[in-house]
Amino acid sequence: MFDIVKFAPKEREYEGIELLEAGKLPQNIIASTPDVVKARGLVRKVKYLHFENYDFEQGLLKIMKERNCILAICLSDFFSLNGMQMVGRMRKAANLARAAQKSGVRVRIFTYAKDETQLRDEYEIYFIGKLLGIGEPMLKAAKEEKMREI
Repeated sequence: MFDIVKFAPKEREYEGIELLEAGKLPQNIIASTPDVVKARGLVRKVKYLHFENYDFEQGLLKIMKERNCILAICLSDFFSLNGMQMVGRMRKAANLARAAQKSGVRVRIFTYAKDETQLRDEYEIYFIGKLLGIGEPMLKAAKEEKMREI
């Protein structure tokens, strides 16, 4: 399993998870935007799309399905929020994840951690995935996915 982070980790692994710095990955791996128009353009260029505001957008999901782009849910989006904001954002993420799965779009969870305190182990990521309604086969596939495969 690998995780994409936004800082330069001292160790290349955390709890058996390979850590990859987002800034050092090729541009065709992951992109992040809150803008749906930009997101539609980015889907054509990247493997993983982090749609930051988690608003349901059927057109975007359709393009993601056509391009085999994977929806990235990033846990760092929830870390700095207060309780009510976190619940609201997680609800939106769960709704988008559910719609993505129904549309045939794969969903993957990354921490997108900004520092070492935001890192999570595979069990925490798995549990959060279950809370968000991500199916067991998709979570197991993420656990077995290696960076060299993408």
